[in-house]
Amino acid sequence: MISINKGTNGAYMSNVQFSGVDNSVYQKICVEGSEMYITDDELTSSDYVIVFAGTNDCAHNIKIGDVNDISPDTFYGALNLICNKLKERAPSAKIAFITPYLRANIEEKSQNHVNAIKNVCVKYNIPVFDNAQNGGIDWSNPDDIEKWTLGDSYHLNEEGQEMASYKYEEFLKNI
Repeated sequence: MISINKGTNGAYMSNVQFSGVDNSVYQKICVEGSEMYITDDELTSSDYVIVFAGTNDCAHNIKIGDVNDISPDTFYGALNLICNKLKERAPSAKIAFITPYLRANIEEKSQNHVNAIKNVCVKYNIPVFDNAQNGGIDWSNPDDIEKWTLGDSYHLNEEGQEMASYKYEEFLKNI
């Protein structure tokens, strides 16, 4: 498999800039002409399109909205717009989402964002890998933090990335 990474540090799912750059998933998928827009050629030539985002929306208190929301400035709204646009722009690709992990210091908020991804993806018949349930890391356990992360409670270290890659590989084989 050839992997093309269009992810960027600090990106949000919803229409929020990071350090003055329109690098949100919403901008990349839905706003033609934005500086980070993923072209139609890139999407239509892809066998898989995987979206893994939401941690920054949760950590920075972006309004969550509700399941029928279509505002790009809310988490649910951006999700609905992104899923709809991905189905339109990448009709032959296998589209999937990966949820954020549950963070120990914001567990309830994290679960709300995980649930939002699952709720919206069900509407669009898009498979979801649930890191909160199947990610294999207990973010409240200092031993897991030390073993699998960079120690910042957000980013996986090399060993954590390798562990996660096997889980994601199995998920991708089944979609």
